[in-house]
Amino acid sequence: MNTGILFLVTTPIGNIADLTIRSLQVLRECDIVICEEFKEGNKLLKQLEINKELMNLNEHNENNVLEEYILKLLSGQNIAMITDCGTPGFADPGLLLINRCIEMNIKIEFLAGANSVLTALVLSGFDISRFRFLGFLSPKSDLRKKQLQDLNTFRYSTVLMDTPYRLMNLLEDINNVIPENKIFVGANLTSDAEEQFRGTASEIIEEIKAKNPEGKYKAEFVLVISPNRK
Repeated sequence: MNTGILFLVTTPIGNIADLTIRSLQVLRECDIVICEEFKEGNKLLKQLEINKELMNLNEHNENNVLEEYILKLLSGQNIAMITDCGTPGFADPGLLLINRCIEMNIKIEFLAGANSVLTALVLSGFDISRFRFLGFLSPKSDLRKKQLQDLNTFRYSTVLMDTPYRLMNLLEDINNVIPENKIFVGANLTSDAEEQFRGTASEIIEEIKAKNPEGKYKAEFVLVISPNRK
C-alpha cells in the first residue's frame, strides 16, 4: 500500500482571503487535519465551510501523538497540518513530525502562503538583501538584554518575534540596549486591525502609549531592527 502524504499548509496570518486555492483544495480532500489548537482549527475550517476530522499537535503533546500520526500516514491516509496561523514547523509546532516523516521516507509537500516574517521585512523599508531571524529571545529581561547587545555588531536587519503581551517589555529592553537603532513593528499584520510602527524604540513606545492611554496593548507582532551602520 502506498503511504499517505503530509501536507504542510500555511494558513493566513490575519486575512482569510490569503489562503491559496491549492491549500483550500488540500484541506477539502485530505483525510485528517492536524491543528495546533482545536479552537483555532475549528474556527478556520468553519470559515472555509469544511467538515473534517480534526486532531491536534502542539508542544504539549507532540511526543505522545507522533507515532499515531505516522501510523495513519503509513496506512495511506493523507494529513494536512496547520497551525493557529502561519507555517507549521517555523516558530510553530510540527518539526518533530516533519523529521519523523523524513526518517520514514513519507512524502511531504509544502503549501506556501502568507508569512508574517517576510511581510514585516518588506514593510520595514530596511535593507533586507541579507537578514537574520532570531525568533523568540529569552523571556527574562536580563538575559534578553544580553542577547540584544549582540546586535550592536551585526550589519544586517534582524527579525524578532514574541508573545503579544511581551511587546512593550521587549521595546523597553531595546531602548535600554540599542536606543539609536530604527525599528519596525508590524502588529496584527494583514488583518483589519493591522498597525505599523516605525522609529526608535522610545518613539514607538510613546506612539503606542498615546494610542492606548490605559496602558494596555496586546497584539500579534513581528519586530524588525535595522542594522547598526556605525
